[in-house]
Amino acid sequence: MKYLKTYEQSIDEPKVGDYVICDDEFFPEDYGLRVFIKNNIGQINGISTLPGGYRTIGLSKYNVLYDDIPLSSIRIHFQTNYGTSTRKPAWPSGNRIFNRKDIIYWSDNKEDCETYLISNKYNL
Repeated sequence: MKYLKTYEQSIDEPKVGDYVICDDEFFPEDYGLRVFIKNNIGQINGISTLPGGYRTIGLSKYNVLYDDIPLSSIRIHFQTNYGTSTRKPAWPSGNRIFNRKDIIYWSDNKEDCETYLISNKYNL
């Protein structure tokens, strides 16, 4: 018989290698990119803390890698290089940067994130 775990979000911060579920509130609720991000699991492959500046003082930025991004209009959001004249991607395809407030759930087990997605899908 399989037992359900009690899921508790620890007070620790996400770390490199953790699996995450994010939400990008910059986009409308029904926008394809936001729907993809909220319904798929990514993995943190880098963390950087910016030294300061406008709207970024002391914020940690999490570089999240997604697999199996559909070939559609959302793919361009994973290959952007802001502030340069070259058109090469700033990071490998599939990566996107999030603030800590954009991370809804994280775990070192991918199965925990899958359970979270399923429970939200069926409003459990």
